[in-house]
Amino acid sequence: MAPPPSKGKKRAAEDSSKPSKKSKPTNDKQPVQPQQPRTIPTTATQGPPTLPYKSSLVQDDVDFPRGGGSALTPFEFKEATNEARKEADADARVEDSAAAAKKAKLKGKQREGAAPGGKKSKAAAASSSAAGVDAETFRVEHLNYKRLSIGTPLFGRIHSIHPLHLVVSLPNQMFAHVPITQISQPLTTRLNALSPSDDGEESQDEEEDVPSLEVFFKVGQYVRANVTALHLVGTSSPAALEGWKPRDEMERSCRRVELTLDPKVVNEGIKKVDLEEGFCMSASVQSIEDHGYILDLGMPDFQGFLSFKDVKEFTPNSISKDGRHLQVGQLIDTCVLKMAENKRTCTFTVSATKLATSSLTNVSSITSLLPGTLVQALITAVVPGSGLNLKLLGFFDGTVDSFHIPPQQADDIANSYKIGKKIKARITYLTTSAADQTQRFGLSLLPHVLALGEQSPPEGSGAESMEEFAEIGTVFERVTVVRVESEWGLVVDVDDGVRGYVHISQLADEHTATLSGTSGPFKVGSTHKARVVGMASLDGLIQLSFKPSVLEKKFMKVSEVVVGEIMKGTIKRLTSNGLFIDLHGSVDGVVWPLHYADIKLKNPERRFKAGTVVKCRILTAEPEKGRVSITLKKTLVDSDLPIVASFEDAQVDTITDGVVSRFLDKGMLVDMYGGIRAFVPVGEASDTFIQSLDTSFFIGKPVKIKIINADSTTNRLVASIRQALPGAKPSASATVVSTSDVEIGNIVEGTISALHKAHILVTLAPSQAKALLSKSNLAHHRGIPVDELSNSVQLGEKLTDLVVVAKDDEKSLLIVANKPKKETVSTKAPPSGISQPSISFDSIVVGEVVPGRVVSHGPQGANIQISKSLRGRVHLTDSSDDFKKGLALPEVGAIVKCVVLKVEALTKRIDLSTRQSRVNPSSKASKVVDREIESVEGLEVGQQVRGFVKGITDGGLFVSLGRDVTARVMIKDLFDEFVKEWKPRFELGQVVEGKVSSVNVDRNQVELTFRTKAAPEPRVKNLSYGNFEVGQKVDAIVKRVETFGIFLRIDDTTISGLCHKSELSDDATSDVGKALKGFREGDTVKAVILTLDAEARKISFGIKPSYFVDEDFQEEDDEEEEEGSDEEEEESDVEMVDGSEEEVAEAAAGEEDEESDEEVVMFNDEDTPKAASSKSKASKASASTAGSTLMLSGGFSWSAKDGSDDEEESDSDDDAPAPTVDASKSKKQKKSIQQDLTADLQSRAPESTGDFERLLLGSPNSSFLWIQYMSFQLQISEVGKARDIGHRALKTINFREEGEKLNVWIALLNLENTFGTEDTTELLFKRAIQFNDPETVHLRMADIYEKTEKFEKAEETYKRALKKFGQSSQVWTSFGEYYLNRDNAEAARELLPRSLKSLPKSEHIKTISKFAQLEFKHGDAERGKTIFEGIIDSYPKRLDLWTVYIDMEVKQGDIQSVRNLFERVIGQKLAMKKAKALFKKWMGLERRLALPGDDSGAEMVKAKAVAFVQKAALASAGGGGGADEEMEE
Repeated sequence: MAPPPSKGKKRAAEDSSKPSKKSKPTNDKQPVQPQQPRTIPTTATQGPPTLPYKSSLVQDDVDFPRGGGSALTPFEFKEATNEARKEADADARVEDSAAAAKKAKLKGKQREGAAPGGKKSKAAAASSSAAGVDAETFRVEHLNYKRLSIGTPLFGRIHSIHPLHLVVSLPNQMFAHVPITQISQPLTTRLNALSPSDDGEESQDEEEDVPSLEVFFKVGQYVRANVTALHLVGTSSPAALEGWKPRDEMERSCRRVELTLDPKVVNEGIKKVDLEEGFCMSASVQSIEDHGYILDLGMPDFQGFLSFKDVKEFTPNSISKDGRHLQVGQLIDTCVLKMAENKRTCTFTVSATKLATSSLTNVSSITSLLPGTLVQALITAVVPGSGLNLKLLGFFDGTVDSFHIPPQQADDIANSYKIGKKIKARITYLTTSAADQTQRFGLSLLPHVLALGEQSPPEGSGAESMEEFAEIGTVFERVTVVRVESEWGLVVDVDDGVRGYVHISQLADEHTATLSGTSGPFKVGSTHKARVVGMASLDGLIQLSFKPSVLEKKFMKVSEVVVGEIMKGTIKRLTSNGLFIDLHGSVDGVVWPLHYADIKLKNPERRFKAGTVVKCRILTAEPEKGRVSITLKKTLVDSDLPIVASFEDAQVDTITDGVVSRFLDKGMLVDMYGGIRAFVPVGEASDTFIQSLDTSFFIGKPVKIKIINADSTTNRLVASIRQALPGAKPSASATVVSTSDVEIGNIVEGTISALHKAHILVTLAPSQAKALLSKSNLAHHRGIPVDELSNSVQLGEKLTDLVVVAKDDEKSLLIVANKPKKETVSTKAPPSGISQPSISFDSIVVGEVVPGRVVSHGPQGANIQISKSLRGRVHLTDSSDDFKKGLALPEVGAIVKCVVLKVEALTKRIDLSTRQSRVNPSSKASKVVDREIESVEGLEVGQQVRGFVKGITDGGLFVSLGRDVTARVMIKDLFDEFVKEWKPRFELGQVVEGKVSSVNVDRNQVELTFRTKAAPEPRVKNLSYGNFEVGQKVDAIVKRVETFGIFLRIDDTTISGLCHKSELSDDATSDVGKALKGFREGDTVKAVILTLDAEARKISFGIKPSYFVDEDFQEEDDEEEEEGSDEEEEESDVEMVDGSEEEVAEAAAGEEDEESDEEVVMFNDEDTPKAASSKSKASKASASTAGSTLMLSGGFSWSAKDGSDDEEESDSDDDAPAPTVDASKSKKQKKSIQQDLTADLQSRAPESTGDFERLLLGSPNSSFLWIQYMSFQLQISEVGKARDIGHRALKTINFREEGEKLNVWIALLNLENTFGTEDTTELLFKRAIQFNDPETVHLRMADIYEKTEKFEKAEETYKRALKKFGQSSQVWTSFGEYYLNRDNAEAARELLPRSLKSLPKSEHIKTISKFAQLEFKHGDAERGKTIFEGIIDSYPKRLDLWTVYIDMEVKQGDIQSVRNLFERVIGQKLAMKKAKALFKKWMGLERRLALPGDDSGAEMVKAKAVAFVQKAALASAGGGGGADEEMEE
């Protein structure tokens, strides 16, 4: 051994450790790293910084001594090291025992020359500094929630994987969660890409969904993370965990810490210089290229590359053998292979060996040491019972607590580890002290952490993993206490090399204050029985419990629950959803309201009190949902019958218990244990006849059932309640009887076993096969009406002479009919649609009599099934010889005889007839009252006919007279008198009778009239050309409008002539073409005869305003006054439209401002010609009957003003006395306004193209007019013109009028949906998206499809809307309402959790509330209550939610529930103003819902209001009086 150093050399060493005056003093905890003169970060320095380099984590830098070496000789270095070890041992002994620590401390000071006050000698400090170790021992602390802060780097291990987050095991038995949005930036980008785009185009078909996190991660995988959020105990769950139910206490504790794995955050402190070979870090796949993956390292302007070859080589068990299985966004651990020459990219490997063995030797700063990094460390101190102090890379402090030291070494730390020894450790965290900002690393020496592998189970245990060895609920009979932590818990030895931890709260059922390792029941060496409650995979510790209550539990998790087991539980709470029961385990059970008792309880709160112990039975267990359902039905709990909890248990002839859950048309569903269901047919529900199942059973009734059929291919069960009764004999229905031995045409017999609405179920003898017999067939055979048949037949009655007419071998079902008395039933064409191989479309001939079965009714007749693949149609007019007697079509299911009338090979259509005159022409019993009308040629004018109403339109009726003959009845021909609301008097299929008024054979058109009185013929005077002369002014009627002029006929004559377009207006510059459009046939005008040739019988007219003066109308006014009353009586069915004087004046004033090109049809007071007589006035009013409007699906119902109010006002004005001076003027104005066609349109609906064109000139932006115009064209079957008008409207309407344009777009979509094809509709839909709000168009289009019963298209459109507008609450709620309207409640309810994942959090409450309201309106009110309860439980101060909830309950009519809600909301702390509003609302509801004379509810509200005010007054002294008065008011 070399001689000890002299004092002079020690002084030199001491002086060398002191900072020079020119440099910043160094920290004695940061030794010099040789050959690297670099500034090292520190947390406690003095003096200003002198070097420009700054660390990324600390604020101050220290200078490093130049030269990078020590001034000590090797001998001095060794001696200083020995002194440091002795000092560390002394400090360790001080912490073990207070008394021993004092003595050891004094001895240590004397031996080492310590100065008074506990300070080290200068030689010791110099030796410590020179040796490169920290001579001061610092406390080894466990990681806990208090030491965590935002940004703390951690190393963890994945504990469990969930759809939207990960649960991570952290050091020292801590847990945290990682939301799916905190995995990586590429993955978040993919998630955002799933939200709909705003461009209105369809998303790409090849767009793939983001895979689940189970594809990206596996349980047990090691990850690097940073803390992003900390949540206090008792606070609400983080947004990422909303709606998630933890499976155990370990997962429940993860709510407190939120982490991120994003490389951008985790790798933030890494510099390019750190990326040397062997450096390990996290990366995410950014893109997939031709030869490998581009990696996102989270470093700006820097990327990584990973080759497919490397992935293939080091992941041999992957699902992809070519190394291409990684996906964009996936997080991976990588190790640097080499840096590119341009220093911009780096090549990585995923070799597990390199990741586990690569260690760092130097770094640029403390932030370069990532969690999970393997480093070389020097032991600077051993703290018995606590752990080790380490120095990392010669610079940084670190600790290893006893939980991260292998169990064998942890039991004897002092002898297992020596100061100065170099070891390899893996970093698990880096914490910063809040007091002095000191940074220290936490490290682990556990073998599985160092190797980044799995912890091996004990040898001989037979388990493949630690999770299998220590499953939750496993009981260890003997564990030994090896270490005691007085304030925390016990460390126990479970098996060879396997340690467990028992928290102090899990030691006993009673409270345990402190622990002692030398005395008491839990001293070191004591043995105990323990049960596994969890697993901390990173620490390799099994979490145990010594509690007797835990040891006695029958189960610890849902998977251990045995379905059908009887047990006792304690009631925890009762809600509107169900009853929650503690099953004396870590699992709670729920009792749904259906299983409260054998009967339905009206007031369950009276029966179930919290804390009550009840006897129950496990109904179902769902481990994947963590839910256990139990039943309290006494019948089920006390039953000794076998438990059927799976399909394998459901053996035929097994009798078990069940509960009625649902009624169907042909039976009901019965629920058994384990979610198994069986179908009970109606015939097997009782041993007696049951008309309706719901009269003998109710939902929730417990029943005994017998399994009679189990189909293993479809997992369907058929059960019988009847056969489960005592003494019941199995029926033939219990076994399926084959019908293969029965042939069509066989004569059979049987007994009646069941009666249905249209059929009789017959059990044939001796085969016991089932057959159906039509009631109408049996009634016809017996010669009685069908209604009387039910009274004459009985169950068990024997029927003979039955003929098999059809069969279905797959369903083992036969169709039989009574054998005809006179003729044999033809087996060539049996009357069933089930199995008819002998009749085909090619073999059927016209005139043939074939039997068939009625399968459905349509608006124009019945559909008849002739054979399995052949159907025909019986038109209404072919159903009977007498329409009045044969109104009712044959019942669905009835067997009828038909005659083939027509066979169309092209359309595969067969027309049939059930007329007796056709079926049995030889019979004289049937008299033909309504003969067949096959074509228009068979009709004559004046002929009386009957038919069926085929269509009801705004213009009249369409009546079916025959299969191919349809007649029209106009409104004027419906009644003799005027009927305003005529549509309610008719319905489709109604029999009507009328007279043929006209027949057009060429056009195949027939007109009918229902009038019994002849319409008055127009009076024509016997006048000739000689009675007129040139220049004479006459009244004329427009006969025809052409492009070159109008043809006029002189009123009351047959003389007609042309008025050329040049004779229309005095203004030569006016647009005559538009003026011509203003005239229509039947208009009355004043004209002057310009030329007259009596011999050639030619005449011409002119109507220029300059041809007339005021005197031309004076004489006519007098005539009108004399003849007006007579004409009104003659035209009593015509509504007159007259305006008051004020209306006339306003109309005349408005017309003066119109453009000159319309002067020909818009005259002013000075030059307006007047009509010849009041008859023309009447005819004019008749022409102004309100036109039809466009009734388009999608929310449009445009209608014009009927003007009825104006008419009444006009009549009253006419009757009022007026000055004689203004009488003639008033009459002139009234007559003038009827000639003014544009003004007339204001009081009547437009009736022609010209009307619409004139109106659109004044209101070009009115979507109302444009859509009316389209409707007008549709009424005359001009679909193309209607479409063109719509597109013209889109070009004309101003671009700012977005709402008006949208209306036209929707009208066009309606038109295309009704008259166009799917392709044209889809093309128009895409165009509409481009020019309007895409979301609105999608919703309106879906609504159009729904109202036209194109449900598949509607659902497809809603789904497209969800993909594009997933962040819109309205889209989700509209889709939900659609499903509820379609009675698909399950699909609607699945939308709610999906919507919450897509919608922003601000939209959640609105969406949940809307879905709750939909449940109240269209779904299950109880479910709506459940949702509202959850909302108000989370937001109790949202009065708007309370108000909506109360309104929904009010609509249910349950006053007690409404009162309960009011009491709950009033019980909260409310402002006086809000309380007053609530009490007023409550008072109003009590008065509205109370019975007459019952004021008890109102008095109760008053009493509660007074109590509330008094309570508020006491709370706020001095303000009670004012509040009292306000509430009293």
